[in-house]
Amino acid sequence: MFPSQPCLSARLLGAAAAILLLALPATALAQSAEGVKRATHGDWDVLCAEGGDGNCVMRQIGKNAQGNDVMVVTVRALSGVKADNGQEVPAAIDVVAPLGVALRAGLRVKIDGGQDRAAPFDICIESGCLVRSPVGAEFLTALKAGNSASMTVMAPQQGEVAINISLRGFTKAFNSLR
Repeated sequence: MFPSQPCLSARLLGAAAAILLLALPATALAQSAEGVKRATHGDWDVLCAEGGDGNCVMRQIGKNAQGNDVMVVTVRALSGVKADNGQEVPAAIDVVAPLGVALRAGLRVKIDGGQDRAAPFDICIESGCLVRSPVGAEFLTALKAGNSASMTVMAPQQGEVAINISLRGFTKAFNSLR
């Protein structure tokens, strides 16, 4: 979805899966999880596991037009993960959309009205449907330079539903993860 090079090595997939599955996803989704320190940079919350081991994520909760929480976007910095072409993959992203989205349509992301980037949904769980993807350097640079990201899903009875995610504070929050 978001890497500069879509073909990823087994090393990347294994490392990203281990990092993302074993670290904070469940905790990061909890609004007031016990044992998590919080910092805020612009519109992004930074959540870290206790113990100061550097296991942190940044998160923003997207709201619909009525102000209801409908999407969770979580970004994690990666280190030493490379695509098949040898380029470093600096980050991974999890997006949890509401249950009931059209899975085959996937998720589309557009930064400041620019080019659409797409990713498939990986799985649906109790809390929603998950897109989990590595983020390439080019996309990360666009996120850091942008003002907002429109994340669009298809809902069977509503058609396209776009949730705007603010990128205010993205760079500072991401830099605090390293």
